[in-house]
Amino acid sequence: MKTLVLAAVLATGCTTLRDRADDAMSRGDYVAAAAMYDQVLAGSPNDQDALAKRARARDSALRVDLVAVQNLRAAGKTDAALDRLRVLLVRRDGWGGQMPAVLGPSLAIEITAASNWIGAEVGVKSDMDGPLAGEADEARYRELLSHRDFASARDAMAARLHEVGAAHCEALPATTPYAAWLAAKYCGHFSVARAVPALPDHRSALAVDGAIAGATAAESERARFALADAFKKSAWFAPSAPARAHATLDGHLAVSYSSQNVTLTAAWTESVPYTAYEESQESYEEPYEDTETYWEDVPSTEYKTETVPCGDTTCTNTVPETVYHSEMKTRTVTKYRTQWRTVTNPVTRYRDEQRSQDYQATERDGSYTSELRARIDAGLPALVASVDASTTERGFDHDVTIVAAGVSPSRANLTSQTDFAAHEHARLADELVARLDAAYASRFCSAPSFTVESAAECAYLGAAKAPAAAHAALRTALGGDEPYLASILSR
Repeated sequence: MKTLVLAAVLATGCTTLRDRADDAMSRGDYVAAAAMYDQVLAGSPNDQDALAKRARARDSALRVDLVAVQNLRAAGKTDAALDRLRVLLVRRDGWGGQMPAVLGPSLAIEITAASNWIGAEVGVKSDMDGPLAGEADEARYRELLSHRDFASARDAMAARLHEVGAAHCEALPATTPYAAWLAAKYCGHFSVARAVPALPDHRSALAVDGAIAGATAAESERARFALADAFKKSAWFAPSAPARAHATLDGHLAVSYSSQNVTLTAAWTESVPYTAYEESQESYEEPYEDTETYWEDVPSTEYKTETVPCGDTTCTNTVPETVYHSEMKTRTVTKYRTQWRTVTNPVTRYRDEQRSQDYQATERDGSYTSELRARIDAGLPALVASVDASTTERGFDHDVTIVAAGVSPSRANLTSQTDFAAHEHARLADELVARLDAAYASRFCSAPSFTVESAAECAYLGAAKAPAAAHAALRTALGGDEPYLASILSR
């Protein structure tokens, strides 16, 4: 892909970011062009040419999106049209939130069409299945509807859903405690207040007595508080319940510490340089004597006769003349030839050597044991929640720094008795809630069939945890809203 892009860039002659942006603009790739003009402006924010071109690219991209929305809606492809409208609005808002003025009226038409279509769909769903089902249908378009353009549509749909919800609320059976609780949760979701009756099988609080052997009085008190507070998370808790339950806390907890001075050893590996010797062959030029032959021009004198004027006659004279001839000679010369010899060179190498250093520290040890129990002994089904632990911790105190070994000052930081106790209290509290919820499910959610009242009592544990038979009973009262109960039954 990168190769194709590079080829396209080279073919069009685009060598700079601005060139590529201009090319994308000319090809109608307005979104890419706008992004590249953004990059240009990141380096030159006052570049008027880039600012103008980016504005044109953005306007063109929004125009393309809007035309696509219009065409998809005209073709009856409503879901695709709504998704493209979402893309348009996200893009517009990401670019400053302004639509080109010339496109404003056309966008308003599409917003109205989308609002009407979604409103009608949600209305039909709400009328047929119920307002919770209508809300779930509306949620499919939540991202699109979150834009400011849909403010009035959102308000209208919310008002319509609350109106339908209030009407459904009035029709819910509410003559028995748990059906009345369910109706109050349903009606409250649509801002209709309904009184929550006392729930006879529930409890308004958990009173906890007892203590933990080996714990301080404050720690035992915190454990009792943790259990009482955790009870509010269980399915047995209801603020309107007529009575409280009771539990007894017992068990033991022990924490002990010891310390001793010790010698620790820090070990590390160090790379140490050393000198080694290695042989190699090197060339050199060796001189030697040789005899070479050469030619030399040697002078000699020769005589020749020449005639010169001599009065009225001529005279003949003999004159010398130097001439040269070549003679072969020899001489001894020094020459050089390449030879090789073995040499020994020093080189630096490294070897790993183990290092160690002893240092003094204080070793601290902690021993932690617990065996805690909470017994429900009044007001609820009898049950026992228990946890136990047996663990140790070790740490060292010292102020030594040995960088090579990664040793730095440290403290043992052993868990304190207070923190260990709090951790065990939390574990016991979680275990109590788990056992309480299991007991609730066993008592109220295990029947082969349910009435609306018993199904509502089971649903108090959580709609998602109710069996199919309970859901079937609730559908007789809630109809198509029943699958959406989980969204409103938070305790």
